[in-house]
Amino acid sequence: METLGNIFYPTSRQTSCNYGIGADGRVGMYVEEKNRSWCSSSNANDQRAVTIECASDTTEPYAVKDIVY
Repeated sequence: METLGNIFYPTSRQTSCNYGIGADGRVGMYVEEKNRSWCSSSNANDQRAVTIECASDTTEPYAVKDIVY
């Protein structure tokens, strides 16, 4: 969860999400739902979407652990 927050922290990255779920199942909020996240490369979509990044393995097949679900 902290790693994802650190990835999104610099505004120069021009990317974010509303929520993230870490490999340990903890949930973090990075952008409030009343604000637009920069997630899908579509302003129209981002204005109406709530986006959630989920931790996965770092190698194929990029499995998501049960605790993240």
